[in-house]
Amino acid sequence: MEIILLILAGAVVYYLYITLQEYLKNPITPLSKDSNSKPTKFEDYDLSLDPYVNIDPLIKLRKTEQGLFVALVGRFLNSSKTFGDLEENFPKKALIDSLLGIMSENISGFEDPKNSLNEILKSPNEDSQTLCKMFLQATYGEYKKSLKLVEFLFVLAYVDEKLDEEEKDNIIDIAAFLDLNNDDFNQIYDDFEKENLLEINIDHTDALNLLD
Repeated sequence: MEIILLILAGAVVYYLYITLQEYLKNPITPLSKDSNSKPTKFEDYDLSLDPYVNIDPLIKLRKTEQGLFVALVGRFLNSSKTFGDLEENFPKKALIDSLLGIMSENISGFEDPKNSLNEILKSPNEDSQTLCKMFLQATYGEYKKSLKLVEFLFVLAYVDEKLDEEEKDNIIDIAAFLDLNNDDFNQIYDDFEKENLLEINIDHTDALNLLD
């Protein structure tokens, strides 16, 4: 049984890794009322081109879209006491590692951007409301990125197969700070709740096929 659960966890991580890659690298069509809005993509950040390069690079990185996304994930993890140590939860640790790896691919000018993002994850300097405000400014006109951030938080919350009230409240707060439409949030919540309630009967072969 443990082997099957491990394989399933690996399949989920693989799926989310692919989803994150598509989200961060491909053009995204904002879900806004303006039908003429142009598709946008996750902008690269080149520290070497920054006119204020003498400022602490980590401070500058914290204000980028990548840094703010990671900081909000870190704030969520720090606010949800039920999560425990990342090292003790393989699926959650793998998701975070994949997130940092993908984010770091869009950053240049750092010797070790993944490590810098990890530092931001572990020590977000601002509260959730301030971080959300900064994230909205950094992703102006790209509503779908706010949706994807909230979806990622739900994935982290459900990685242990349940969503407790503290986690739920934290996600609701972040969604509110990001000005998510109520219908959009409810759709995300309902989708994850339905998936979590499904009883899945799967054998070893079927589990392996999920990776194909």
